[in-house]
Amino acid sequence: MRIRRVLALMGIIAIAAACGSSSLSAAPKIVVSSPRTPLPASPSVGAAYLTIKNESSQPDVLLSAASDVAGQTMLHLDVTNGNTESMVPAGPITIAPGKTLSLQPGGYHLMLMNLKRMLTVGQVIHVNLVFKRAGTIVVSVPVVHLQGATTKLERHPLRHVHVGGHGVGGGAARQEGE
Repeated sequence: MRIRRVLALMGIIAIAAACGSSSLSAAPKIVVSSPRTPLPASPSVGAAYLTIKNESSQPDVLLSAASDVAGQTMLHLDVTNGNTESMVPAGPITIAPGKTLSLQPGGYHLMLMNLKRMLTVGQVIHVNLVFKRAGTIVVSVPVVHLQGATTKLERHPLRHVHVGGHGVGGGAARQEGE
C-alpha cells in the first residue's frame, strides 16, 4: 500500500515537472523590452519604439495604446512604395505564441500625437499597451537624444507622408522568428 502511494506521488511529481518544463504557458504573458522615444523634432508629434514578446502558448492581440503625454496614441506602419515613404494606421496586431513584435523605425511604431507638453531628454513617459488576453501593461519609456537613436529613420521620425484615416485596420503582423 505504501509503495503504491509513493509511486502515485512520484507520477504526480513527474507530470507536474513535465508541465513546468514547457517554455510557453497558457496564461497570458507579454514581455516588453527596449522602450525608447527619441526627442521629437516637432512639439506636437513623437514616436515610441519597443519590443513585445508573447511568452504564452496562445496568441494575443495588441488592441490599442495610450500615453500620458499624448492626446492620441496610435500604432502605425511605415510603407515604402518606390521612392515614396508613407505612414499608415495599423492594428490590432496579433502576436503569435513565442513570437516577437518589434516596434522600430521603418516598420511598426507608436505615434504620439497632440503632445500635451514638450519632451526633454531624460524624462520618462508612460505608455499603456492594451492586449486582448494580457490586459493593460504600463510601460515606462525614456526620452533619448536624437544622437542615441539607432538608425537614420529613428533620428528623423517625421519624414513621412501621413496617409489613410485614423481607423484601426486588422491582420497579423510579420513577426521575428517567422
